[in-house]
Amino acid sequence: MTPIINGTPATAAAGKRIATASGVKPARAAAKAASATTKVQTAKVKATPAKPVPSAKRARAAAKAASPGEKVQTAKVKAAPAKVKAQPAKAAGSVKAAGGAKTRVKTQTVISIDVGGTGMKCALVDSKHRVLHTERHATGRERGFEAVVGTIIDVAKGLAKRADVSAIGVVVPGIVDETNGILRFSANLGARDFPLRDTVTQALGMPVAIGHDVRAGGLAEAKLGAGAGRSQVLFVPIGTGIAAAHVVNGIVATGAHGAAGEIGHIVVRPNGPQCGCGQRGCLESVASAASLQRRYTELSGKTKTAAQVSATLKRDKRAAQVWDEVVDALSDGLLTGQALYDTELIIIGGGLAESGETLLGPLRESLAKKVTFHRVPEIMKAKLGDEAGCLGAALMALELT
Repeated sequence: MTPIINGTPATAAAGKRIATASGVKPARAAAKAASATTKVQTAKVKATPAKPVPSAKRARAAAKAASPGEKVQTAKVKAAPAKVKAQPAKAAGSVKAAGGAKTRVKTQTVISIDVGGTGMKCALVDSKHRVLHTERHATGRERGFEAVVGTIIDVAKGLAKRADVSAIGVVVPGIVDETNGILRFSANLGARDFPLRDTVTQALGMPVAIGHDVRAGGLAEAKLGAGAGRSQVLFVPIGTGIAAAHVVNGIVATGAHGAAGEIGHIVVRPNGPQCGCGQRGCLESVASAASLQRRYTELSGKTKTAAQVSATLKRDKRAAQVWDEVVDALSDGLLTGQALYDTELIIIGGGLAESGETLLGPLRESLAKKVTFHRVPEIMKAKLGDEAGCLGAALMALELT
């Protein structure tokens, strides 16, 4: 993940810099006429962009050159320091303006919130993709979705006090209508047809982007993580469930109804285990971390987490059997995904990806054996971890600034 700088102000040294983009205006040494016979000469000072000289010095030089008896009064020009207001947790950059002068450009800062079933990951991120501050909060979904929205708003207000923010990005699980900012359905949050964007906008008075958590994570991985520099990326997080985000040239496909990427509900084992969606044999029902744990308990009568299963493959035959089943099912699902998307890179994320090459090595081999005319994509582990969704929310918000 990008290095975290907890709320460190990045300020320009106010009072120490003098704006010289267009030079010092010519100063005219104004002399008051002492008598009708006294001539008033005006000392003109030309600004030299490379080496500005105080106009008073130029005027004095002109005074010495004047003929005896002539009084020349020089106008003193006070160089006022450029005022730069310090903004907490923000930075200022420089761009070259016409003529070679540098103009300071304000770096935008946005709020990003990734709402999960149990917790919220929140951050302040600037337009250089630097994470300036992070914090986590409980979702509290048992209180009802309106209470969850209240927490989102309260957290955002707190973050807005830490910096001069210009927009907010909020991503949630479920079916998300990103165009209209409506959360159509979320089983994890208990929401249906909720106008999330309008509600948060009215409370905060700033632009709000609403998105899907997995698609936001895919966007971040494609732009800032393992897929940086690639044009065709498929991000597949494997945890309690399985989903995907297809990113093409930095744009994530959302689908006509906000439901694109539900690769976890491709049927890979007809008449297999019951899936939460109502079908049987979905990829999610046989290859997620949750299904792996359930399957291990069925075979052994014991309980192990997915991490424990992956750590005991060499000494536990049941663990090895379950792992092989999961890899086989995953390769079937990815084969279908490759037939549909023809991607150059598949990024595996989520809790199961933490096993690293214990999963990825066999998965590459299994997929390579099953392809026919398809090109075998590269398969890599995600780099951004569980912060991908939060960073993706920030990228969405920055599009509004």
